[in-house]
Amino acid sequence: MADANPKYDKWEIVDNTYSEEFLAELGSEFKFDALAPKMASEIRVAGWRYLVEQTIDNDDGVMRRQTRKEYQALKNQISDFAELLLRPEYADIASDIYFAALRLRKPPPKTNFPQLTEFEKTRGAPYLAELVRLLRLLDAAADDGIKCFSPPKGRKKKYAVENFARRAAYIWTDMLGQPFTIDYHEGAGLTRAFEFVKALLNRLDASVPDTAIITGMRATIAQNREFELSKPNSSE
Repeated sequence: MADANPKYDKWEIVDNTYSEEFLAELGSEFKFDALAPKMASEIRVAGWRYLVEQTIDNDDGVMRRQTRKEYQALKNQISDFAELLLRPEYADIASDIYFAALRLRKPPPKTNFPQLTEFEKTRGAPYLAELVRLLRLLDAAADDGIKCFSPPKGRKKKYAVENFARRAAYIWTDMLGQPFTIDYHEGAGLTRAFEFVKALLNRLDASVPDTAIITGMRATIAQNREFELSKPNSSE
């Protein structure tokens, strides 16, 4: 069932599905406080995104094209803003950011920028470097969105389950400190990570088979492994 605008009418479904009662049971099963505000928010956002992306996956292509167009518009805005920062009249924008931060009593970015001198690190350069870093991340996220919602080549791929597995992996690994692994035995995951993803996703959509969850988890694990291999060697 495709809604006119699925992005804004799924929260009630998610709130009812991932109710406080369910989150309490989930936390008891997996030994964590699922009712903690940040944890509950992450779980519900993952559910909301799944419902939206599931609707896009299942539609006739109109919503997929519209969503891709939105990501392309975002990418264009990022590019325009980056070009704006390079204009001569904004050559001293780093100092402007620095003094604005002093006035508002905002701390400097925590990211380390080794390309900056020790003196530059005490002024506005870190603020501008952090802005550029975040713009690049946002640009990469827009590229991912464009790719995800591009017209499929060959067999139509379902992204909702895969993306849900990725968000569940963030909760399981980054927030709970658990290994996101999977085992294979007659189509069953047989790991606590698999059971966690299954408990969350099947509560929201009981029609998703174990094999689809395994496929989504495999894609997430491969993506995480690729990311780890691409990181600079700290010993170098």
